[in-house]
Amino acid sequence: MSIMEDQAKLFRKESLPNTLENTSVAARSERIGSIKPWAASIALMLCVFFILLQPYTRRVDVNFITIALSGKQRVEATSEGVISEIFVEQGDFVHRGQKLIAYAREQFGRSGSTNLQKRNLLSQNLIQLNELSVKNSQNYQISIEKLGLQSKFSELRAAELEARVHGLVSARKILESKIVVGNHLLAEGAVAESYIQDLKDKVLNIDNLSYYAKQNLIKEQQFLSEAPNLAKQYKNELEIQINHNRFEAIEIERELIDIESQILSYIVADFDGVVAAVNASKGSSIRKSDSLIVVEAEKGEPTARILIPKQAAALANLGQKVTLRYDAYPFTKFGTAQAEIIQIDNTVTSTKDVLRTLGLQAEEPGYLATIKIIESSNSNLEIDYQKDGLTGRASVMLEEHSLIRWIFDPLINSVVQAGQGKLNEY
Repeated sequence: MSIMEDQAKLFRKESLPNTLENTSVAARSERIGSIKPWAASIALMLCVFFILLQPYTRRVDVNFITIALSGKQRVEATSEGVISEIFVEQGDFVHRGQKLIAYAREQFGRSGSTNLQKRNLLSQNLIQLNELSVKNSQNYQISIEKLGLQSKFSELRAAELEARVHGLVSARKILESKIVVGNHLLAEGAVAESYIQDLKDKVLNIDNLSYYAKQNLIKEQQFLSEAPNLAKQYKNELEIQINHNRFEAIEIERELIDIESQILSYIVADFDGVVAAVNASKGSSIRKSDSLIVVEAEKGEPTARILIPKQAAALANLGQKVTLRYDAYPFTKFGTAQAEIIQIDNTVTSTKDVLRTLGLQAEEPGYLATIKIIESSNSNLEIDYQKDGLTGRASVMLEEHSLIRWIFDPLINSVVQAGQGKLNEY
């Protein structure tokens, strides 16, 4: 009975919870204890590897302004004058604010004629300075080449004189030996005294030849020792002359800019487009309101202009993606627009020029670029892309790499460069 009672106790209601709870805790402890340290390490490594493979992007944020794509500009003269320069040809693509024509306003007073004469004189002086700099560089090259030839000749001449001096010394020793032997023979009456005197005259002649050879050898050696200093002197004189010419050229260019600002007027493009016609030629006289150039807006995708900072210009390329946020359309409601770079200027534009020609605010000088607006992230984004002058912030994607590349690429490049340097040494 006692055994049956003990077994029955296991199935009583009050005994079941404790039994199940103990069994669950034991099983959980067994499962936790079964996780091996190496499995946890692998899981951690996989998490780290996954993080390292995630893409990270380098961007630069700049202001943008949209450009109208319809219209036609007839470039007209604002006053009478003479065309000084035409910067474009028919069929050329031009940007908003780009210089199209420069013309000298007609000056009927004494000051206007004086300015033109002074401008021509300064231009001639600038040309002469540039020619003089080229001539100085050529003279320097000729002097260096001549010095090199003289050094080689001096080396050969010095080697020849050294050999000659050694030969004369050897010949003198032989004559001295003959004189010693001749004196013994003279004492025995075997030779005449004139024989001994002839040997002594030859020794004296050798001494004279050795003296002049040694003097010439000293001169050649002195020239060889001074040749590097002469080369440095030529270089220093050239640098002084070039710097002097450069400073004079800068002063002349400043005067030319000042004069041209008084006598020249520039006509610029009102928008991006294509030159449809050029109705003027350099040197021709023009009257006020004469039609000189016709610029037609290029029809196609809506575009905008941005100024890429100089520090980021090396990473900017055609086709790179740009995200646009419009000032007039909050992105939280209207989303963003996507664009891509389709053109980048080759010259640096100052912030003042960008503000003057485009009305675009920029933090620092850079390269003007044209971007093509493709689509918006919100289908309900009701923005008139054809509208001129819309502004906002553009985020240009310069690079996109995984974190592991950002970390290891500089290390790999440094190792490769070090290896190339070692190869170059060999």
